[in-house]
Amino acid sequence: MKHSAEDNTADVTNLGQWRAQTVLAIKLDDGVIKNIRAGHILPLNFELLAKLTQPLTRNLFRTLSFQRQSGGQPVLAYSVPLGVWASHLGMHEMRPDTVMRALQPAHVELIAVGFLQDVTYQGRGKSRVVHYAFGQVDATITDPEAAALLARYGVSGGRTLLLTQTHGSQAVKRAVGVLEALLRTEYRTKIRNKAGILTDILEQPHKYDTLLTQAEGQQASRPAARHSPAPHSSDPDALATVRDVAAAHVILMGTYDQPAERRDIRDRISALYVAGQVTTLDLIGLLGKSTDEAQAMVDQWKA
Repeated sequence: MKHSAEDNTADVTNLGQWRAQTVLAIKLDDGVIKNIRAGHILPLNFELLAKLTQPLTRNLFRTLSFQRQSGGQPVLAYSVPLGVWASHLGMHEMRPDTVMRALQPAHVELIAVGFLQDVTYQGRGKSRVVHYAFGQVDATITDPEAAALLARYGVSGGRTLLLTQTHGSQAVKRAVGVLEALLRTEYRTKIRNKAGILTDILEQPHKYDTLLTQAEGQQASRPAARHSPAPHSSDPDALATVRDVAAAHVILMGTYDQPAERRDIRDRISALYVAGQVTTLDLIGLLGKSTDEAQAMVDQWKA
């Protein structure tokens, strides 16, 4: 990773020192960028990581987490020559018994939190191998798409992973759907911090379901606009009352755009929404549904 700094100030004193006006440009290694674009990302279980107290324990946890998800599927055990393992962890040119003593507290802590079930050694001297048996603690895998949705609304990188791991991708997508719907009502004037609102929606979903129902009820009691505004209108007041096909598509977040069978369901749902036969919460409830589940719900609504 490379970085450079640029001073955005006319003050020529203390040049080269970082200050509040300094702009940092950070360039990731090309290999790292390719892995990220390919989806080869390993989010950590931050809740478990926060419980670990020692640097070596945290280092061992991060390294073993990667090995545990070898090939994208959790494995039950991992074995590695002790000498190779010591070098990988930065314990260069240390005697095997010294390495084992150094690792012992970290092993005890990882067993205590449930990440490891057992640690055993086999062999002697340079041929000694360490065997790790993983515990039942869920090595949570974050849905990159759900994390990206949170990031779109200003949630920080580490926070997106933690929220997705804590609440699950379906809850995240539903929360974003609720926020999108609220932004199309007069309640949007009360939203100053979208990232904060998203977090609150995840923690108190029923509260915002009620707010959304109330906000839409208030709008329904007013005369509708003669012409539907463009979905991305720059006029904030233009979105005061929107119940059109574009609004339905926004709330569904593209989850029914492909393949053709799901597009047909999307079009039927949108028509029911525009006709007032289903609510916004009904649409949000379809996020994450399988094609068959969504089809059954639409058939039920039309009955």
